[in-house]
Amino acid sequence: MPKYTEVGTYTGIEYTLKRDAGSWNPDPITIGDDDDDEEDFVAHGSPEPFTFQSISMQFPEPTLVGNGFKVDCKYYVATVTKSDIVTDPDTGEESGGELGLSVVYPNWTLNEQTMSCKGDDFYFTLQTDDNFATEPPGAMGMATARINNKISAPPLPPAPMPDVTDPDYVPTRFDNSYSYVRIFDESTVDFYPRLSPASQPVLKSPEADLPSDPYFPQGRPQPSGLTITNPGTGFTNVRRNLPVLGGSGTEMTVDTFARNGSVYQVKFRNRGTGYLQGDPVRVQSPGTDLSMTVENPPEYPIDGIVGFIPDERESVVINFTLTTKYNGNVTDTINIKQTVSQSELNISEKLRGVMEASYWGNGYYHIGLYPPGYEPVWTDDGRSIAGNSVNYPHHKIQLTRKSYPYDNNREEFISSPENNPNT
Repeated sequence: MPKYTEVGTYTGIEYTLKRDAGSWNPDPITIGDDDDDEEDFVAHGSPEPFTFQSISMQFPEPTLVGNGFKVDCKYYVATVTKSDIVTDPDTGEESGGELGLSVVYPNWTLNEQTMSCKGDDFYFTLQTDDNFATEPPGAMGMATARINNKISAPPLPPAPMPDVTDPDYVPTRFDNSYSYVRIFDESTVDFYPRLSPASQPVLKSPEADLPSDPYFPQGRPQPSGLTITNPGTGFTNVRRNLPVLGGSGTEMTVDTFARNGSVYQVKFRNRGTGYLQGDPVRVQSPGTDLSMTVENPPEYPIDGIVGFIPDERESVVINFTLTTKYNGNVTDTINIKQTVSQSELNISEKLRGVMEASYWGNGYYHIGLYPPGYEPVWTDDGRSIAGNSVNYPHHKIQLTRKSYPYDNNREEFISSPENNPNT
């Protein structure tokens, strides 16, 4: 809430920036200003410029998760009054004239609220529509906008680190942490570009910039395929637009093709959103249901690092924007800054921050993605070479064993890549 020095009634949105249950920007009510002798008032809420608590990059734990970074928004009506000036009849001295402030918080109507990274910047590891959470429209006393930490989350109990290279590995949650390579993006890096064949030369800085996209460690928002685990019984030859049940996502529908009542081929009608690699899903049948697992392999912007000079900056200031439309036709936008530091990291930890955005750093060496002798697929400055197709995997298993050649234009998914007649 701004400072007021004039008598009147003021309305607006009061913003209080918090992490978890606490606030590091206190809720101040002050009288007086060091810059002049005029009295003024500051009501509740965080002072401007709005700033989230500074945090530091740390490894191996992803301490930069956005859990708890939030903004509480309340509609206020502030009334500033001034007491009458009274003159003492005996001394002639004047008294009174003090400012007074009262603030009330009536219910209000939220029409729309959006929170985002400012401009074209993006700071998170996970590319998803769920990076930020805001209140749905409606009447309320307070709306809370926040950076969303857990994407598809029940929390995990203590357990050994999983083997992500195991084809049967199924993730159960993802921490929406800040990405080192998206924030500290001035490192000098020599690297192998993503999904490279064995013949691919190293790309060197400054001819090639270290990319930070695509970066989908949890898979893309829409899955790439389905693997049939039980073909079911009781299916007619062709059934269309069937709802898919189960899994982490929503709105997936498929067409099924069957022989003798069992499904041998499935095609997407609607891929849906939010499904994770390995999600078990099914399609209902009058007989036995069709069972499948979702194929949504991870994607990283590079294969691996061979030369590294870290970003020399100790900290970077990142920016968020929060826009609130309320009470019919009123719009208010604020900017929120946050300082992210890497001063506590040594060079090996900074290298790890870059390697986390690579296939090799996550154990996906995809040595069988191309046949022997396959030509390079990337130019020296990181552009794809026309005619030399990158083999984008549809199945996670393609990142862990021989999978060439694979028809990347197929829209049909069978029981496993080994049964693909083109494999």
